[in-house]
Amino acid sequence: VYVQSQEIMSSFAFPLFRKEWASFLVFTFLSLGAMAQVPIRPDAFPPKDEYLSPKAVSMADSVSQMASWDRYPTYYCYLEMMQQWADQFPSLCHLDTIGRSVNNRLILCMVLTGSDEDVAKEDRPEFFYSSTIHGDEVAGFHFMLHLIDPLLHSYGTSVPLTQLMNSTIVYINPLANPDGTYFHSNYTVQGSRRDNYNGIDLNRNYPNPFR
Repeated sequence: VYVQSQEIMSSFAFPLFRKEWASFLVFTFLSLGAMAQVPIRPDAFPPKDEYLSPKAVSMADSVSQMASWDRYPTYYCYLEMMQQWADQFPSLCHLDTIGRSVNNRLILCMVLTGSDEDVAKEDRPEFFYSSTIHGDEVAGFHFMLHLIDPLLHSYGTSVPLTQLMNSTIVYINPLANPDGTYFHSNYTVQGSRRDNYNGIDLNRNYPNPFR
């Protein structure tokens, strides 16, 4: 009975298999034909050598130029942004310098505390966010700045964000490796690199407490 059932199933499966295989071949040839009519995008992967020229990076020289969040701040614009938030919202945050880089650039941290109306500060959970320890990973730098902005500007108008600010303490260090990000100059992130100024990968160089 088992052999008969296998033979019966095979008699049905083989025509179906042939039909599906034929459909697959037709679909493949049609797809290849369509692809032949579409020019390859210059940014397609893997890119051709002639398309490997660096892309332009838009930089903001002032806080007002960062309003649309479509640029990266220069180093001095970054410092100005952080200080302006601290000056504008002194009851909600304060700015700390947690270190200096090899080239004496500031390593900043915004401390967001909200008010004491919900939970006393000493009883709150604390969260530390740090970004761009690899200097050429600049998207995180931009995102951390973009995180500080709504937390402060939405305080008192957004119930969830207000409750979050009043019940936690959030530390945000947007740029852990300023020497890597501004390796070329303080005015552009073009030419940024992974390591710090001394060529050290900071994310592979934490102190070893067991040595």
